[in-house]
Order: sequence, then C-alpha cells, then structure tokens
Amino acid sequence: MLSNKDSVAIVISYSGEEQEIKRIVNYIKQKEGTVIAVTSINDSYLRKNADYCLTICSKENIFSKIGSYSSKVSADYIMDIIFFIV
Repeated sequence: MLSNKDSVAIVISYSGEEQEIKRIVNYIKQKEGTVIAVTSINDSYLRKNADYCLTICSKENIFSKIGSYSSKVSADYIMDIIFFIV
C-alpha cells in the first residue's frame, strides 16, 4: 500500500470498526494522507479518525432485506457524486 501527504483515500465501511479498516486508516494517517469516510451514523473508529465524513443511510435491519438495500443505494449515490465531481 502506497500513501503520502498528497494521497486521498475514500474508505467505505458501514460500521467503521473492522480491524482491516482500522489498519488502513492508521497507515494513511501515519503517512499524512487524507481520509474521506463513507460510513453510517455512529461513533465509530472510522468516523473519529477521518478528515472528512460522508454519511450513508443507517436504516440497516438484520430482519429486513430492504435495510441493506437502502444503505447500498445510499453509498452508491455518494460514490456517483464523488466520481462526477472528480
């Protein structure tokens, strides 16, 4: 993984608490890169350590299949906007 002070990483995670996410964010911050988080509304590690945070829908429900669909559509929409701007 390469990163430096001119790097910008878009890190997408619903919970923002996975060990792999923590490792990636730590590495980027150590190299003085910028982290843009795409995550749900929670007080997660990712949200606390990102330079910028874009919030996705947080209507997940393990008993309803529609919950994961709404967060996926929300994340897709945010990514579409970012790529349009870039």
